[in-house]
Amino acid sequence: MAATPIHGRNGAVYRLRTTATPATLAAEACTSVGKTAQISESTKRLLDPNAAPVFTDDGGLIPIYIDYTTGTAYYSENAGTVTCSGTDCYYVASELDKVGYVTDWSLNISVDMADASYMGQAWKSFVVGQAGGSGSVGAFFIGDDSFLDGITNKEYFLLQLFTYDPDQDQSGDHFKAWTLFNSDGVSASVGDAVKETMDFTIIGIPSAYEE
Repeated sequence: MAATPIHGRNGAVYRLRTTATPATLAAEACTSVGKTAQISESTKRLLDPNAAPVFTDDGGLIPIYIDYTTGTAYYSENAGTVTCSGTDCYYVASELDKVGYVTDWSLNISVDMADASYMGQAWKSFVVGQAGGSGSVGAFFIGDDSFLDGITNKEYFLLQLFTYDPDQDQSGDHFKAWTLFNSDGVSASVGDAVKETMDFTIIGIPSAYEE
């Protein structure tokens, strides 16, 4: 099952610096609200998708999933006192470089649905599976920092995709997600700026921010 694609015309692409070094979390305190627990220190919430930290709930709950862009664990029940720890598992924001401005984008979220119907049913039954996301972004081509090497090296990029930014200053409502780029196409019409169109796959769950 796929949702209607979401579109926009404003965003930014961030890339980890080649010298970026992940930092360690040592029993970091988390703020629990209902079924979620978020790392309390805001500078320690950008988690490395390659090195998942461990969220430890004093009641023994195990997270259903982790949001790597907000440092949040989601549970099936209300969380208690939670701490988060992990070796080389997060980056400070200063380790990111803005490498492009998005000129247009689309995002599509889908959920796997397995057919669980049997004879005699009037309506089909389905079992909900895993969710995933993909999309594409258009950006101005930057000659000394093409995204082709990012695809070749399987680098993670952080995308910020705005759904509402009336002042065009990148301060409005937006999605944020760790992504891997699948393809990169470079083209230009006569008299137009050179642009790149890149397809991406989301790693983990995208975050929605309202500002």
